[in-house]
Amino acid sequence: MTTASSADYLERLQHWAKAAEAALYRPASRPDLACYGPGYHGHWSQQTNTTAFAALAVLATDPRYDEGKAGVPQAKLLEDALKLLRFTLRSHIAGPDTALDGERWGHSWISALCIERMMHGIEALEDHLTADDRALLQAMLVSESNWLLERYEVVAAIDARTGQNKPESNIWNGAILHRTAMMFPGEARAEEYRRKGTQFLLNGISVPGDAVSNQEFDGQALADWHVGPNFTEHYGLHHHGYLNVGYMVICLSNIAMLHFSYRKRGLIPPEALYHHVPELWALIKKCTFPDGRLWRIGGDTRMRYCYCQDYAIPMWLLMQDKYGETDCGAFEKGWLETVRREQEHSGDHTFMGERLGQLEAVSPLYFQRLEGDKAATLSMGAYWRQIYDEFKATLSAPHQPAVCGSWSDEFHGALVERGPNRLASWVWESCQKPMGMCLPADGSDLAEWRWNLVGQIEGCGGHNFSEAMDHREWTFPGGFCTCGQVKWNSAQHTAEGQADEVTAIEDIACAALPDDATVVVLQRARTVNRTYLRAVKGLLCNIPNDLFNGRQRIYHT
Repeated sequence: MTTASSADYLERLQHWAKAAEAALYRPASRPDLACYGPGYHGHWSQQTNTTAFAALAVLATDPRYDEGKAGVPQAKLLEDALKLLRFTLRSHIAGPDTALDGERWGHSWISALCIERMMHGIEALEDHLTADDRALLQAMLVSESNWLLERYEVVAAIDARTGQNKPESNIWNGAILHRTAMMFPGEARAEEYRRKGTQFLLNGISVPGDAVSNQEFDGQALADWHVGPNFTEHYGLHHHGYLNVGYMVICLSNIAMLHFSYRKRGLIPPEALYHHVPELWALIKKCTFPDGRLWRIGGDTRMRYCYCQDYAIPMWLLMQDKYGETDCGAFEKGWLETVRREQEHSGDHTFMGERLGQLEAVSPLYFQRLEGDKAATLSMGAYWRQIYDEFKATLSAPHQPAVCGSWSDEFHGALVERGPNRLASWVWESCQKPMGMCLPADGSDLAEWRWNLVGQIEGCGGHNFSEAMDHREWTFPGGFCTCGQVKWNSAQHTAEGQADEVTAIEDIACAALPDDATVVVLQRARTVNRTYLRAVKGLLCNIPNDLFNGRQRIYHT
């Protein structure tokens, strides 16, 4: 079986070490501290620092680290990793100092995420922590856990427009509560942490059927733990307002982080941690190309080939270690090859310096955040694969969800048909509503979305967008069909006082034929009044052409 290894992950991290060192900031007034990124108290500034710390901590403690390849002495990495950690610990609300903007960080719905994503780095660095480091770490975890107990309500809802769709944050908040109780069982409120942590976890990957389930967790029926569903009954996730495959991955990635911390200590995790994991994985796997890249059936609003895609690594490692999923090794191998190609193309040791150079010029923080996410997830692969002997002992009882087949979800108006040769999908509740795809089964570099197969109608406003209106869906063996209507809008006009306008109404029908090859799309668009149009595009079959396919396409028409 083709699979990745800990050494493959280490190789990519070593190439990044020099870029990371160059990006560190060392305050002149505090030579004992350092930060990666701006060093402010805001969450993304702190996460940028903690992800970089985790990656440097793994590099600093891996006995296979090659100073000649990396160009940075390992002792220097150890020194800087400790400085990054101490900056995070000391600038937290429970610490004695502040961040570089004079404020402390923590006590928010998302601050636990900073901590969860760096914990494997702390575990790698454990032998190098001082008594003061350990005391500050405990103070930070207890402070965050008490805040969650006293100030944060568990909520859940399928529809993101309610503001209560909280799958991933319920998971990471539940994880940090269980983590604190696990690491410091003598804390006075440890049992309270466990109980509320379980409530968070069971309302992470939650579905409507949980409301009537008698399955027991800690002696209590799931129905009694249930606050609300974050997923539809078919595991569709309406996160950020669209069918979001990426955040399905984020959910499983946070489960993985706590899973491996329990394993490191030889302890049994709470059963609630794995609530509906196999069911969600079955859908994610169906939405994954053979080379590990995600098939974003609902599109994406983020930079592609990073962030959510990066956090597939801990998810894949979880599925191998907990469930014996043997296909994940090939996903890892393919994804590491994609990372290698881009990193070598960048030529400056960064992961994405060439492709995201313009982003770095506009927002150094966002660029460094994306670099840090990639580094942290690669370090998870390097560290966990090394200490668990490449998961050889857990792959004897493989759990293999089917990849080919159908999936549909009424809430999102979503239809998927995956065969040996073709991937076909249509989603009305997508990031740009709606969108369809028809791709070769191995064509990850062809995957694109923005109004794909729908067309595009642009008025003269600065913001042109569509709204999905009425639609219907049908499925049949080997295919599907759907029809509906889209309203096109144009807003933010240059002329002072000019009102937003509806430019056109579009009727659409789409069918994926049961030949494992063909998708048929029919369109009719009509302007609703006299209007000025800047662009009218029909099929809008977007074809990426970038470094991932060698910047060469050949078209036949």
